[in-house]
Amino acid sequence: MSVKGTKPVGTGINQTQISTSTDIDFSLPYQVYTIDGKKTSLSNGYKGILIIKQGKNAKKIVK
Repeated sequence: MSVKGTKPVGTGINQTQISTSTDIDFSLPYQVYTIDGKKTSLSNGYKGILIIKQGKNAKKIVK
């Protein structure tokens, strides 16, 4: 199959690194989303990329 009219687009994920930053305080309320924007929680067993948002801070983690 051939698709015309598209061009490669980068994902923005070129490197992964372990962050020791404390931007997210897990003792305060925070929201967790899957990469496609569905709200979830850290304890539901989801495997993949999660976005954790707290106030103006956001982090992506791989679980």
